[in-house]
Amino acid sequence: MAVPYTFAERVGNVPAEYLDADFAYLAALIEAGGTVTAYTADHTVTAGETGATFTNAGASGAVIFTMPTPAAGLFYTFIVAAAQTVTLDVGGSVVIAIGEIPGTAGAGATCASPYSSITLKAISTTLWVATSQIGAWNNP
Repeated sequence: MAVPYTFAERVGNVPAEYLDADFAYLAALIEAGGTVTAYTADHTVTAGETGATFTNAGASGAVIFTMPTPAAGLFYTFIVAAAQTVTLDVGGSVVIAIGEIPGTAGAGATCASPYSSITLKAISTTLWVATSQIGAWNNP
């Protein structure tokens, strides 16, 4: 992945926290290695997998991804590859906000439409925000 600017170009042009966020994002991408992993059974997502992409390719039934406790900066992408329900289970008082609609605490999100995807980023210890969404993801 090419970064469309150099560090020298950014220094002095933007607040330092933006540069820190850029480097944190790039470090997470490098650490995750841009991995794409298919699960045909339930999977507990870990903080160490931040930046990874998960699919349900090959699944013959529903797949539940149990999300880790949100911590600012964690992010994951989920893709519905098989025509089976993908559930993002957050539990407790955690909310997933998709667009302008925050879901019910602990309800998570679901989708069964092939080729749908969602990228979630944690912005606090109780909130995942969809930074990208394709398809009809339900967050009750």
